[in-house]
Amino acid sequence: MKFETGIQHHLVDTLQDPNIPGADFIFGPGDRLPKRCGLPLVLVQGYRIFPREIEEHVYRLPHPKVCIARWLVDVGLQLGVPAQQLVHVPYGKDTLRYKLTRPLDQRPLQISMLYNEHPMKGSQHGIAVLAQVRQRIPNLKVVLFDAQLPSVSIPEWVRFHENPDREVIVNEIYNGSRIFLSPSITEGFGFTAVEAMCCGCALVVTDNGGSADYAFDGQTALVSKPKDVDTMARHVESLLLDDELRQRIARQGNACARKFNWDESARLLEDFLNRYGQDPFYYQGH
Repeated sequence: MKFETGIQHHLVDTLQDPNIPGADFIFGPGDRLPKRCGLPLVLVQGYRIFPREIEEHVYRLPHPKVCIARWLVDVGLQLGVPAQQLVHVPYGKDTLRYKLTRPLDQRPLQISMLYNEHPMKGSQHGIAVLAQVRQRIPNLKVVLFDAQLPSVSIPEWVRFHENPDREVIVNEIYNGSRIFLSPSITEGFGFTAVEAMCCGCALVVTDNGGSADYAFDGQTALVSKPKDVDTMARHVESLLLDDELRQRIARQGNACARKFNWDESARLLEDFLNRYGQDPFYYQGH
């Protein structure tokens, strides 16, 4: 808490510097910033990640909250935030770069997963899923990736990519896989899941919050409860053993994921900022 407070004080001191120009809008706590910094708003990218009192404080700030997924809007409504202060602006993807480069029917028997040691990413559950599936399908190739090597040992049958560049992620990992596994306990949105869908992976995912915007069970993905290793393993096996199902899920998932693009997200944000600028008192609850 002292560290967080120190950052906030440093931010305020910096923005009060007369050499820093003002703006029309600023992402920050407006009650602690000079008015010349612009109309305040906050970006809500997740929930159940930080201590509850910090997250709820952000939601209760008296200015608009830009939420990157619909479930984050719902959280705000449940906390009593006025509806006009909750704005849904989804993340986008660069669909010109994250795309199909290998036909769905020409992919090796491979599954990929982001491995991240944050407990909310559920990587330990993902490893348990993969181990269970490989007991029945021993020739399954498993590829994991992250920005850094794991601090714990991983199974010898796993191929790990440390900090791969985008070309490797797109062409070797996503397009080289039939399935992408996303075992997260909670996700604000779920960047890698949508990237993988754009590249033609059939998605096996948990009901982690952000996935509700693109993972429709039996249509664009196979969805389970978080931490449910047995169900995730069963979903992976069903897609590996039923190629018609796998390709149908992958095609429908690809079409859904490609709707998330930065041009549309920018348009939604710009439209909201224009409304906010014209009537700030309405959006600040005055």
